[in-house]
Amino acid sequence: MTTLDSTNTYHNQARQFFEKTAEEKARETKFVQRQSPLTGSLFLLTLVLCVLQSGEILLPQLAKTVSKIEPEVEVSGQAFKARFTEFAVKFLKVMFAEALKVTAPNEAQVVPLLSTFSEVNLLDSSVVNLPDAVAKEFPGHGGISGKAAAKVYLLLEWLSGAYKTIRLEAGRKADQNMGEEFLQDAKPGALWIFDLGFFKAAFCAAIATARSFFLCRLPAAQHKLWVVNTAGQLESFDLDEFLRRVPRQGPFEIDVRFGPQQEVKARLIIAPVPAKVAEQRRRKARAAAKRQGRTPTQRTLKRCDWTLMLTNASPEQLPTTTVLEVYQVRWQVELAFKLYKSQAQLETTRAEEKQRVQCEFYAKLIALLFFNRVSGLVERHLGEKCSPTKLWRQMQDDREDLLKVLGQGTAKSLDQSLKFIARFAKPSSRKKYPSTLQRLQRAAEEARQIKLEDPLGYLRAKRKTAAERRKTFTRYLENRPVSFNLKRSSYQRTVSLP
Repeated sequence: MTTLDSTNTYHNQARQFFEKTAEEKARETKFVQRQSPLTGSLFLLTLVLCVLQSGEILLPQLAKTVSKIEPEVEVSGQAFKARFTEFAVKFLKVMFAEALKVTAPNEAQVVPLLSTFSEVNLLDSSVVNLPDAVAKEFPGHGGISGKAAAKVYLLLEWLSGAYKTIRLEAGRKADQNMGEEFLQDAKPGALWIFDLGFFKAAFCAAIATARSFFLCRLPAAQHKLWVVNTAGQLESFDLDEFLRRVPRQGPFEIDVRFGPQQEVKARLIIAPVPAKVAEQRRRKARAAAKRQGRTPTQRTLKRCDWTLMLTNASPEQLPTTTVLEVYQVRWQVELAFKLYKSQAQLETTRAEEKQRVQCEFYAKLIALLFFNRVSGLVERHLGEKCSPTKLWRQMQDDREDLLKVLGQGTAKSLDQSLKFIARFAKPSSRKKYPSTLQRLQRAAEEARQIKLEDPLGYLRAKRKTAAERRKTFTRYLENRPVSFNLKRSSYQRTVSLP
């Protein structure tokens, strides 16, 4: 499919969304009950355009924007204010759900180390503080965090850059019980990357059952692990005693099981961290514990000396030395949340009325969804990934271009505008640090599989001096290079799993 074909598909969907679908849903939700110059389509288009232009939704700005979209329509800011009702909230909530269905056909990039996976799903959440007026709809934790807050869950498919879904919950919602809900309709063969907040043995087991793979950190609270001994039987493994005895060198890995019934098989990758990093982690652990009115455990503090990762991907998919580099891809979803709060100003509003606060919130989420779809089209022009923040700033310079993005004009004119924008959104060739793709490429070239065989035997081995410990440790290691066939791995990603 050519870039123009992809743009045409997106353009048709956007036009349908802001014209036909908006008018239908405005009547169904009773937002529009009689003839008015401020139609459901114009109301929605104006709100979203204001978000993309400045991140703010101000009454005078709304009135001016309407006149730019439809010069023959005269609507004051107060007229807009009067339309922020419960019906408007319902209308925008429905349109947010419809916006999730709008797609921009993006081709998944063939990425070193990740090409054997059907998808690379990054799951994360962020708390968005809101005015107290919406505390009933979005209850927060209270205290200094405020009475009202929403938790925004984002599932980002990194190979294509597409937001698979955005989900809203109350700010006090715990992440730990949310993971399984995102597995519905998930493709087999996907790699799921998430942080400690989502860690749960049942979630990891569900991913494995779905014939997919997880990559996450091991929390300090997870101390029950089992390994297979030389007799082929499962035996409890004291990880903290192991870390106390093992030399500070790595990374290396061991095979473990975890979960209430030892049901989850995984590789535990163990990597020491510099003393400075370990001390920073301990300071954060103490500060977090203090906020919760408790003292951090010694296990938590001692584990700060190590990075501990779990994955059920095979060594051929993710060799030992590549795991930490692949996990860093998770920060791409953090960049998305940064965009939400900086450029889209998701936490910022001058509104105080309950309905207006909610309308602005949903309008901003709709704008972010359309921005994500368009960013995929821009990246197709570039042939590489670009900075979301840089692209947002480039797009907001021209109202006419933004109107094309929202389905106005023709697909051909939109494609020409995106091609022009892409020139200025291209990543700098003088970057100080290597890009994510460059780091993954280097990790693939230097990949090694380093496994500690029989960790129980190592624990029981007698040794006196540090030199003897290192010698014993080396004797138990299996260390070999791993070569990747990118042509073969990219083919594996495109076929269906049996």
